[in-house]
Amino acid sequence: MVLLLAQVSLVATERVRLHRRLGQVGIAYGALVLGSGLVVGVAAPVWHVHAGEWTVDRAAGFLLAPLGDMALFGGFFGAAIAYRRRPEIHKRLILAATVALAFAAVGRMAFASPVVFLLVWLSPLFAAMAFDVCTRRRVHPVSVLSVAVLAAAFLRIFVMQSPGWVQIGRALLLPFL
Repeated sequence: MVLLLAQVSLVATERVRLHRRLGQVGIAYGALVLGSGLVVGVAAPVWHVHAGEWTVDRAAGFLLAPLGDMALFGGFFGAAIAYRRRPEIHKRLILAATVALAFAAVGRMAFASPVVFLLVWLSPLFAAMAFDVCTRRRVHPVSVLSVAVLAAAFLRIFVMQSPGWVQIGRALLLPFL
């Protein structure tokens, strides 16, 4: 988050050249986040099983959350890199990548309703869309697409413990158990 805020500050103060140089560090850091997220996303449920805290089925079901987060982050982050020379697209994709990573944090808030969870999770994107409406009189298509993708990915919470996904999750975890 510090890197994100620094990058936003650099652009806001018209120090784009420094923003681009620091962006190279950001790309490496994003790759590290993705790689470590994938490793920990698989390792954490395995540790819970080995500690006797979770059943294999619970671990297999849970696996969909971190793998989904990393797929979303990786997709949005990769697209942001590809569009780094188009600021109007790039900044919205970076925001979407950041929101994708917030899924676990928002999930720990234990909202009573999945709808409230979804609204809180997507609230940074909704705020950006409202800003666009106020300043540009329209919502950027990348924002709309990002919300649609994230909302569709949110539906994974309803299939995490389904027999079909648990079977897939077991197969993915089997080499580590």
